[in-house]
Amino acid sequence: MRPTRGSRSKNSSTTQYTLRRRCLQVSEPWRWVAVFEGSDACFAPVLSPAAAPDHPHNRERGTSQQVHDALHPAPAPRFSRTPSAIQGPPSLPGAHTQQALVDWGLSLDELAGLRAEQAIA
Repeated sequence: MRPTRGSRSKNSSTTQYTLRRRCLQVSEPWRWVAVFEGSDACFAPVLSPAAAPDHPHNRERGTSQQVHDALHPAPAPRFSRTPSAIQGPPSLPGAHTQQALVDWGLSLDELAGLRAEQAIA
């Protein structure tokens, strides 16, 4: 008796998944990078935030910039006739809390209440 289409595709999917999983578990991640890097396969390694800026793909495209002794993501999108740049050093946590909350519509009384509850500094 011939299996139905649904059962055949389910079994086939499960088998393919199992085979792929075994292949990936057997090899170290760097080996997969060596196999696929530079090919036309849709592939990219998962990098830590510390390693990402040093990856050749990201370096070539200038996706990070060192400004004010800190590494920043480069401004995006990039337009050929409209240059963009990082405007200044990163803000300290909480430096603009009051102004942001006022801009979002909170009153000064509401801000005082949040400070009294120690919800904001």
